[in-house]
Amino acid sequence: MKRLAIAFVIAFAAVAVGGAGTATAGKHIKTTKVTINFTDGSPPTTQDTFFGKVKSKKAKCVKNRKVVVKRKTPSKLKIGTDLTDNEGNWEVETPNAPSGEYFAKAKKKTLSNGKICDAKKSNLITVP
Repeated sequence: MKRLAIAFVIAFAAVAVGGAGTATAGKHIKTTKVTINFTDGSPPTTQDTFFGKVKSKKAKCVKNRKVVVKRKTPSKLKIGTDLTDNEGNWEVETPNAPSGEYFAKAKKKTLSNGKICDAKKSNLITVP
């Protein structure tokens, strides 16, 4: 009987700890959108530029958001990163971006109140 009581206490504690973890998880904010554009670096500049904007109904999900630009193939090659400004604008420069399909991804961001701005990918663009 004593073993049964101990097993019950251990099982109850495991459920309580698991439930506490779920209760403290942040609420996800799913209103993020990401745009991506491309400008060919013609002389006098030699840098190609990917740029765009992170948009959200929640202003805190826009400012200081990490954005990563990747080439779709081969193997989602990372081109560069930037942090958004107060309006959600970002820019990544790179020398001579090869032709192919590219996308931008706004990384997940946890706010001070525990809410989470979900990660989001842009549409694909094609660099000729």
